[in-house]
Amino acid sequence: IFNNTNIKELRSTKSAGIYIALDKLKNISDWSVSEKNKRKVNSISFITGVPGAGKTLLGLEFVHQSNEGTFLSGNGPLVQVLQYALKNKTFVTDLFKFKREYTNNLKQPHTNIIVFDEAQRAWDAKKNIKYGKSEPQCIIEIADKTVEPCHYLGLIGEGQEIYTGEEQGIKLWKEALENSKALWYVTCPKAIESYFKEIEGVRVTVIEEFNLDFSLRCHTANEYPKWVANILNNKPKPDLAKYIQDKEFNIYITRDLDKAKRYCITRYKNSTFKKYGLLASSRAGSSINHFNANLVSNKNELGPWFHDDVRSPKSCSNFKNIATEFDCQGLEIDMPIVCWGEDLIYRTGDWIRYNLDKKLEDPHRIRLNSYRVLLTRGRDGVIVYIPQEDRFDETYEFLVAAGMKEL
Repeated sequence: IFNNTNIKELRSTKSAGIYIALDKLKNISDWSVSEKNKRKVNSISFITGVPGAGKTLLGLEFVHQSNEGTFLSGNGPLVQVLQYALKNKTFVTDLFKFKREYTNNLKQPHTNIIVFDEAQRAWDAKKNIKYGKSEPQCIIEIADKTVEPCHYLGLIGEGQEIYTGEEQGIKLWKEALENSKALWYVTCPKAIESYFKEIEGVRVTVIEEFNLDFSLRCHTANEYPKWVANILNNKPKPDLAKYIQDKEFNIYITRDLDKAKRYCITRYKNSTFKKYGLLASSRAGSSINHFNANLVSNKNELGPWFHDDVRSPKSCSNFKNIATEFDCQGLEIDMPIVCWGEDLIYRTGDWIRYNLDKKLEDPHRIRLNSYRVLLTRGRDGVIVYIPQEDRFDETYEFLVAAGMKEL
C-alpha cells in the first residue's frame, strides 16, 4: 500500500525525527521477542507530539515495517479517511471492533505489535460501561493473556481530549498498568515519565526521541501550537504571532466569510491537490446560521471531504459542508476556515466559562480543547471567521490584539 498508492499526505516526509523514533521502536520490538527478554516482559511505548508532528504517520510506518502489526484508532473519522485513501480496511482498524473481539475472553490477537492512535483519548470505565473497565485496561488485559511478549505503541496528542469519557487521559494507562498481573517495560519521553515510574512490576526508560515537537504541516509553523495554547490560556503573545507569520505561516482573521472563501479559491487556483474548507465547533449553537453550510451529517462523507480532488462535488473545497472537531481531529487540510461559535466567547478580560454540558467534569476545558483542535488543522495557515454580531466583538478584538492579521 505504501509503495504503490499515490498518497502524498502519507509519503512526503523523511524528517522531524520520525525515523529515529522508528529505529528505537524496532529495537524494542526485536528485544521483546528475543532470548534477551528472559522474563517475557510486555512492552508499551508512548509517543507524544504537537499537532501535525506526524504521530499517525509514525504509527502507520511502524505497523508497515513490522509486516504483521495492526493500527487501531477510536477516532472513527480518521479510520474512515485512511481506509478511503488506502482503499483497504485491514491495515487500519476500528478500536471498537478490536475491543469487541478480544475483551473478556481467551481469544488472542493475530499479532503482538499493535498501535493505538490518540491514546490520551481512551475512554474511562464509565464511558466504556459495556466492558466494565476503561479502554486502556481492556488493552492491557488483552496483552497480558498473549503467549508471546507484546510491543504496543500509544500515540498521544497534547491537549486534545474532546469527548465525554476522555478527561482522564494518560492516567487511565497508569491505572491499567497498576492493575496488571504481568511485568511491563514502558518507554516514553520525560514529560510523562512520572505517570509510570512508581508502579510495581513496571520498568520505565525515558527516550526523548519519543517526543515529536516539530510540525510537518509547515516547517515554519513549529511555534504555532504554542501561540494557540497561549490564546486559549488567555496569555496572548502577539510577538510570537508576528514571528510565525514572518515565517510564512498565515494566521488570518475576518468577519466576512465570503472574503475568506475567495482568498482560498484565489490562493490555490492553480492546484488540485491543496485543500481548504470550513471547520466549526460541534457546540457552535445558533452561530451556525452564519456559516452558509451544513454540518457533515453522514460519516461516510468524510473520506471524500478530506481526500477527493478539489473539483469533486464531495470535496471540502466546495464549502458545502462543515467538519467539526470530532470530524477533523488527527486530520488536516491546507487552509481551514474556522467559523467561531457562541460556545467560546471572550468578554471583560477572559473566556466566558462554558458550563452547558453536564455530562462532563470540566466542560470549559473540553471547549478549549475543541478549539485547540480546530485551530491546529492547517498546513499552510488558518483563517478565523468571526460572525458580525455584537456579542463576538470582544472575541474579535482579543484575537486581533493577540496577533491575528486581518484578511
